[in-house]
Amino acid sequence: MRGLLPTSRFWRAFVGMVRRKGAVLPALLFIAVMVPAPAAAAEPQADYTAVFDACSGMPSAGFADVPDRHPNAEDIDCISYYGITKGTSAGRFSPSMSVSREHMALFLTRLARLVGIETVSNPVDPGFTDISNLSEESRTAIALLADLGITRGTSSTTFSPAAYVRRGHMALFIQRLMNKMDPMADGGVRYGFTPIDVTENSDAPSIG
Repeated sequence: MRGLLPTSRFWRAFVGMVRRKGAVLPALLFIAVMVPAPAAAAEPQADYTAVFDACSGMPSAGFADVPDRHPNAEDIDCISYYGITKGTSAGRFSPSMSVSREHMALFLTRLARLVGIETVSNPVDPGFTDISNLSEESRTAIALLADLGITRGTSSTTFSPAAYVRRGHMALFIQRLMNKMDPMADGGVRYGFTPIDVTENSDAPSIG
């Protein structure tokens, strides 16, 4: 018992009990009472927000003018997969071309439906006189943008569908579209959505 600290009352009491005949069991019980049990492990707490990458591992869109080595190949594959773009013709995307206001209207309205923004099937005619020669899909898309308040046209009666989208106007369109999206409930990410081909697993616990 030379290793015992003489100033330790606990160990001195224990040694005294062991020295007494038949005191081994009480000594062990004494240790069990005096030595605190380890605290129960606390529930692990999540220290990050789970995220979902809607464009991860997309299959190739198959556009002949967008090879795998193209710097925007993954971006183009993604918006093609979700039907936001259909290319400029069969098998072509024309990645170097500028985007017309007509095509921007199509992209935005397809995205709006994808992310759950409430849209009407027959939007009110905005009164643009320069869109009558466009396809029905384009006319509906432009009318829908006006109905949502995303565009006001280039004048009260014109939309200028063939004009290229200026970067300033593009930013304005996207900002107005984002204001129509629902904020995430937990506040971790301001906006979010579940792609249409992803189903919720009702058996899994909610992760917020």
